[in-house]
Amino acid sequence: MAGRMSKPRPQALDFGLASVQAPARIRLLNAEQVSDQFFGGSVTPRWVRLNVPGKRKYGHRTVLWMEHEVREWILSSPVTNSLDWQSHKGSLLLGRKS
Repeated sequence: MAGRMSKPRPQALDFGLASVQAPARIRLLNAEQVSDQFFGGSVTPRWVRLNVPGKRKYGHRTVLWMEHEVREWILSSPVTNSLDWQSHKGSLLLGRKS
């Protein structure tokens, strides 16, 4: 189609938001993932559903937690201030298993 002219691309509007950073990616975890990632599998998914606050119901059976809220809850609990948990704090902040 040699004779067809292409349309010019529209220019993006500049609202002065170029310096605003996007929020961190929000990860949703199910009870099994919370158990594995934050407790190393030492608690059951049932325990997570009954004890970890901030759960969100997305239907009849789907219950999820926001990763950053679970991390904040764990780090703010009195248990995490004990000496046994000091070594785990860094890995929890980074989202790694210890």
